[in-house]
Amino acid sequence: AASEDICGVPALRVADIETGTDGSNTVASVHAVQKILDGLTSAPAAILLDTSIKGSKEGGGTGVTFDHSIAEQLQNRGLPVIIAGGLNPDNAKDAVMKTRPWGIDV
Repeated sequence: AASEDICGVPALRVADIETGTDGSNTVASVHAVQKILDGLTSAPAAILLDTSIKGSKEGGGTGVTFDHSIAEQLQNRGLPVIIAGGLNPDNAKDAVMKTRPWGIDV
């Protein structure tokens, strides 16, 4: 059952997009999308996409962006996306214009 069905609140799914320390992709976007889809057991209210650095034990808070085509691919499958990862006042507008996310985390 979906988390929303159990506890009455919308559930977000957090997905870490593995990236090199320089922002380079370590996994092709199509594989990253498939990994996220395979991890879903029910439809979340939205998927929060954030960057994790390859080899690091922590996800998020890296200040590094990820391949935003991953967000586009998930949205094309009807999944609402929140983008995070290296967003700041200088690049947030471009990221929003490119991906048209449900929300952003800056």
